[in-house]
Amino acid sequence: MEDGGMAGQMVEYALYVALRELRRFPDYAREQSQARWSPHPSRARGDLTIGVLGPGRAARRPAVARALADFGFAVTGWSRNAKSVDGVRCQHGAQGLDTVLAASQLLMLFLPRQAPPTGCFDRVRLGRDCRRARPWPTVARRTRR
Repeated sequence: MEDGGMAGQMVEYALYVALRELRRFPDYAREQSQARWSPHPSRARGDLTIGVLGPGRAARRPAVARALADFGFAVTGWSRNAKSVDGVRCQHGAQGLDTVLAASQLLMLFLPRQAPPTGCFDRVRLGRDCRRARPWPTVARRTRR
C-alpha cells in the first residue's frame, strides 16, 4: 500500500468499521434517536464476510485484508489478476468480482490509481446477488495523482 505512512491508520479504521458493523452500532444509534431499545443478537467475527477490493500487490504487505483475517473476520479479496494473501480467500477477474460481491456483507475498496476496467463497478453488478438488503458500509481509499 503506497500510503506515506498511513497503513496503520487504515488498518485501524477498517477494524473500526468492521466491528461497528458486526456489533450493529448503526441499528442501535437509529433506535436511540427514536428513544427505543431492542437487543440484537450477537454475531461471531467469522460470521461477517468482508470483501476487500484491491487487497494488495504481491510485493507489498496487504495490511488491511490480512489484519481483518487475523482478527477473525471472513475475508475475501478481489483483484484484476490472481493474488495470494495469507488468510484471505482471493478471487480475480470479472467472475471473481461477482463471487466477492455476492458473498460480502461489508465491502472495502483499496484499488490502485489506475481506473478499473470499464463496466467493472456498475449499478447492475453492485446491486445483484447481495445477501443484504441495505447498501454496504464502504471504506474507500483515494490516491493522489
